Amino acid sequence: MRIIIAIFFPLLLSSCGLLLPKSKVIDYSEAYITGLGTESLVSEKIKDNLSREKTMAGGNYKIKAFPITEAYINSFTKEIIDGKSLTKKQSERFQNSLNDKYLKDKVCVEAIITVKEFHRVNTLDQWRLTFIDSNNIAYRLEWLDESDFGGLPGPITSVRHSYHGKEKFWTLMGKACAVADVKMQEGFKVIFRPSFVQWPFDDELKIEWTFDHTKVVDGKKIKVKKKERKKEGYRGW
Repeated sequence: MRIIIAIFFPLLLSSCGLLLPKSKVIDYSEAYITGLGTESLVSEKIKDNLSREKTMAGGNYKIKAFPITEAYINSFTKEIIDGKSLTKKQSERFQNSLNDKYLKDKVCVEAIITVKEFHRVNTLDQWRLTFIDSNNIAYRLEWLDESDFGGLPGPITSVRHSYHGKEKFWTLMGKACAVADVKMQEGFKVIFRPSFVQWPFDDELKIEWTFDHTKVVDGKKIKVKKKERKKEGYRGW
């Protein structure tokens, strides 16, 4: 079963994006967490709506992150099953393996981190991630070992020519998880903290997700509007 996951799940980062136009329209509905109401959506659409992108360290670090949710896994699994004509038994094993790895009593986040120039933070183990739920409880996210040869996935190195001369970039891609039983639809944050940030910039970055969601209070279901995110000004020089 690990072979099936190893073959198919890298599509998280590549497959559908090659086939679909990029039209980012973020919807803050809890359906993108629970999957109730998103059954007709392709996985790339769900992923695009859940993705958040920010920069830190004066623009030298760029982070794009998305939470792996039940809605995404259900859609992704259906696409693989339909595309590969898996048997019923194979389909059930594939679905269960992904649920166990990314959903069951877990919270998982996929991240793409682009680093410019600062080689000391060009590997995933130089980045610490913390998940904070709606009750302000913090969970340390651990990077998953998904390298073909064991260990964390290595960076992709590239060079760009600019008016500064040659600029070196590293792109890091990975998934990080923690054991936790939380309701992501009630909102959460992920804190990214690299081992080095040049002065005078903040040493960590917070990315927040909020959703319109349903909450049970005294046995009654009530609709809760998403928390409005504050606009933050420039905090550099």
